[in-house]
Amino acid sequence: MSIRSFLVVAFCIVFTNASFPTSLVRFVANSQVGYKTLDGKIVVPAKYTTGSNFSNALALVSFNNKYGYIDTLGKEVIALQFEDATVFTHNITPVKIKGKYGYINTSGNWIVQPTYENATAFEGPFSKVFLNGKYGFVNSIGELQVPCIYDFAGPFKMNLSAVKMGGKYAYLDYAGKVAIPFAYAIAGDFNEQTKTAFVKINKEVFEIDTTGKIIRLIAENEEEAQHKLLQLRELETKK
Repeated sequence: MSIRSFLVVAFCIVFTNASFPTSLVRFVANSQVGYKTLDGKIVVPAKYTTGSNFSNALALVSFNNKYGYIDTLGKEVIALQFEDATVFTHNITPVKIKGKYGYINTSGNWIVQPTYENATAFEGPFSKVFLNGKYGFVNSIGELQVPCIYDFAGPFKMNLSAVKMGGKYAYLDYAGKVAIPFAYAIAGDFNEQTKTAFVKINKEVFEIDTTGKIIRLIAENEEEAQHKLLQLRELETKK
């Protein structure tokens, strides 16, 4: 390697290390959260009430009940102004301001103006939203993929979400279409290990697969169902 080539390579290494600092890790001192380098150098003193790990090069922090985001240099790049916020798992995330939830990108710009009464962190490609007493889902680019028309909506498991309308439960797919019809008094989340879910029809509880096919009868009466299926009992309280 020539001296000139060596100097170019050395410059690139120095420039790269200077431009892209080592990732920060959170630490707690006196019940406050701060951030330091992997070798222990404190970059952000322990001054935040809460602080997340970094995701999409940003960490969610809070102080005095206001939330914002810092970058890997420890700079507050999105001001602590929100009443609620979640970690960036996509390039957008829901935040709450003046009592309403909207969605911002990693630059802090609004993708969806504050509209919703509630919004959850993204699970897979969707964030659940609540408006006018009904649930729907926003996708990872801020579009209302599933309109707010359901009385209940569970998380997507095995690409399916249990939803309730008109007193019955069904399952939606990622396209927002009904994949398993409204036929159940209660419907549980799909288990990603067994690839099955528990559902209640009249007073009987069954285990179904992701096509809605009944695998087996679990319980024949209300007492047995309540004893065996805690998940369904929890859903019962949300009716």
